[in-house]
Parts: sequence; structure tokens; C-alpha cells
Amino acid sequence: MSKTITINEKLEKAGEEKELGNGFFKEGNLRKAIKKYHIALMYIKDLEKPSPFDKLAGIEPKKVTDSELHGIKSLRSVCYNNLSACLLKSEEYQKVIEYTTKALEYDQSNIKSLYRRGQAHFHTKDFDKSEKDFLHIKSIDPKETCYNPFMKKIEANKKVRTVNEKEMYRKMMDG
Repeated sequence: MSKTITINEKLEKAGEEKELGNGFFKEGNLRKAIKKYHIALMYIKDLEKPSPFDKLAGIEPKKVTDSELHGIKSLRSVCYNNLSACLLKSEEYQKVIEYTTKALEYDQSNIKSLYRRGQAHFHTKDFDKSEKDFLHIKSIDPKETCYNPFMKKIEANKKVRTVNEKEMYRKMMDG
């Protein structure tokens, strides 16, 4: 019969996997880092809402304390944010947007997540959303300058878009 892992044990295991992921990321081994972050997320997946299989097996779910809930949410946010860092380097921009958005569900003021999502939106040519993320960073920390190079590029791209739209409308009217 298998032993039931406690909430704290799952959090500890998830933390260990995250740290291994961090090590692989620093070494430049993105594939292994991504795998470790996913494993960490799997450890904490059912902590807030117990698995339906536990219920079927007659295992009574343990109530999660506020402290444990904070730890779960914090670790989940960090893992999503770290995954997005790996995926940004791999130029998987849609996944970066997905994971940073998940990280931001837990902390809307996470500058790293906003910055990475802003970059991903920029690379997918969604300049309005990119600008929104970078402006949010500025509202959180007016002294932060990480987004300045992107803001200049966003403005340039928006000007080109405006010129192109005007030209398209002119051609339609001349039609």
C-alpha cells in the first residue's frame, strides 16, 4: 500500500524540483529545466483541490491552512514564471504568454512576468498588449527602465501600422 504524502512533503518536493530546474536553467539546459518546473507544478497541482481519485479511494482530504495556501500559490507563481523564462529563450511566445498570465493570476505586480509577457506580445506583433504590460511595469515602479528599448520599438511599429492603415483606407476609398 502506498503512503499518502502530506501537503508539506509535496511542497518540499515541489521546491526541490524547482531548485533543480533553476540549476539546469543556469547551465543553459532549457529542456531539463522545463521538465523540472513541470514536475514541481505536478506536485502542487492537487493541493488546493484534492484529486477525485482520493475521494473515490475514501481518503479524506486534509484542510489546507492559510500559510500552506500562501506557499502553494507562491511556489506555483514562481514555477510558471521560471517556465516562461525558459520558453522565452526558446522563442515559444504563445506559451510564454500563457504561463506569465498564470503567474500574474497570483501576483499582478510581478515585474518579471509582466516584462516577459510584454516581450512575448511584442514578438507576436501584438503591440497594444505589449505596451499595456510595459506601462503596467512603469505604474508599479516608475524608476524601472527595463522596458524602454521595447517602448521605442512599439511606438515605431504603431506609427508604421497607422501609416499602413491610412494607405489601405485611401485605396479603398479610391477603389
